[in-house]
Order: sequence, then C-alpha cells, then structure tokens
Amino acid sequence: MKITRENHASFMFKAIPLITLAYFLQSFLYLKYAPLGPAQEVVSCLGLGLVGIFIYYFIHDRFHNVVLYPTHLEIIFKPLQINHECFYREIANIEVIEAKRSFHHVIIHLKNGEILKLAHVDNAYNVRKYLLERV
Repeated sequence: MKITRENHASFMFKAIPLITLAYFLQSFLYLKYAPLGPAQEVVSCLGLGLVGIFIYYFIHDRFHNVVLYPTHLEIIFKPLQINHECFYREIANIEVIEAKRSFHHVIIHLKNGEILKLAHVDNAYNVRKYLLERV
C-alpha cells in the first residue's frame, strides 16, 4: 500500500491561478504606490518566493513517497537520498490532524520519542486504521 497525495496536488493545481493573481495584484500596487527602488526589490522577492513555493510543493508531492509493507513502513525522499524504515512494533501512537480539505496530516509517535510527520495524506483515517491494526 502506498500513501498518496493526489488530493493535495489537485488542490494546489486549483489554487495556483489564485495565488498568481494575488502576486500580480501585490506587484502592481507596490510598483504604483511605493518608491521604485524598494518596490522592485519587494516584487522580486515575492516572485522568487512564489516560484520557490510552487517548486517545493511539486517536488514534495512527486518525490516524497511513503510505502506501507506488512511489517514496516518506508519513507523515501529521493532528492535528498532519504530512505527511512520504521517497523510497526516501534509505533506508540498515531494522530490525524484535521484539515478543512480532503487531505490531512498523520503524526506517528515512536516508542523512542521520535516523531514522524506525514503531510497532505489522502485517506488519513484509513492509513491510521491500517497502521493501528499492525502495531
């Protein structure tokens, strides 16, 4: 079983035009009413931040994979070469943080005090149920 983030990706796809429109509106207002030198710097910083956010979410949704096996879960993030395995017997508690969208955050507390955070998870309650059945 693989944890998916398709609902988050579709939400971001719908939100990108609105966020981009807000950027252009802010840029217009800064360039019209603020002194030109600082306004250009602010607009540049806002634009770089906007591009950075889009790139971050694309990379996160595309390359951050969580795979559930019969005895353990594996967290993989290829750009940083992260590959973390967690056996189900190490899990102490599992929380689902509610969101007002169709995706939630899953927080896994391990017995050694470590915390694993899984963001933007589809069907988070099913994932929690699956994990609790194997603890």
